[in-house]
Amino acid sequence: GTRVATGGKFVLVCGRTAEREEMASAVRHLGGRSAYLHGFQMNATHVIVKDLRRTEKFLCACAAGRWILKPVYIESCKINNEWLQEQSFEWNNARKI
Repeated sequence: GTRVATGGKFVLVCGRTAEREEMASAVRHLGGRSAYLHGFQMNATHVIVKDLRRTEKFLCACAAGRWILKPVYIESCKINNEWLQEQSFEWNNARKI
């Protein structure tokens, strides 16, 4: 994979409890921080969602210019044992993962 800077990644995770816990564990393993919150946190750098819905968290992430990524981003980072480039994992990316 393509290595990216690891400094200060703070990932908001969404989904069922088991999915959130698995993603949070992977984020910690990669040296980042994660949280599951109903609202948006301005210090979040990434928001992981398995489907797009117009929630407060999603709309705030859009307005703040944060990465809004598919869960496969965290899975791929975990497999590669490093943070990967986000572009191909964005929800607006036309290329399929």
